[in-house]
Amino acid sequence: MNQDRTTRRQATAAELSALLVEAVCVPGPGEQQAVALLATALNVGPEAIAEELLYLRAFAVDFAVLMSLGDTPAKDQILAHYYEHWQRLDQEAEGARAALKERLQAYAAVVGDVTPGHGGLARQLGIALAGRLQGEGEALGELMVFGARLFAVLYDEVTTLLTEIDILLPDE
Repeated sequence: MNQDRTTRRQATAAELSALLVEAVCVPGPGEQQAVALLATALNVGPEAIAEELLYLRAFAVDFAVLMSLGDTPAKDQILAHYYEHWQRLDQEAEGARAALKERLQAYAAVVGDVTPGHGGLARQLGIALAGRLQGEGEALGELMVFGARLFAVLYDEVTTLLTEIDILLPDE
């Protein structure tokens, strides 16, 4: 960490996790319109696509935290607060945590299977996303590209945030 804490922004693990939950739960600009267009082209309900994108965003955040912070108390605290949200959501929508766990495992399996020359992790995750939905043709390819870009942008934003901020832990 930077020794000169006065020049870097600071945030607690709870503040950061709240920001990460918002990044997962609030679709990005233009996402709802893109989902509506893709849903029509794929003849799939927009709620199905929106739900899969939610889980892909959740994976992007989870993966970025793990990769940015490694095995540290900051990672543990941020993810503890982050998963408290999913526990609350599960109380409102039973099965949400089970679905999240299943999707995180499915996307994590993709990470282990990425081989050089196949377009990288973001592309493979986009393919996995598209594979979860029934559909065919160009629109499925567009969904794959959309998912890949969504993952890449969110992953980059989270890793940048976590590396440019001093994370304040309760014992500091």
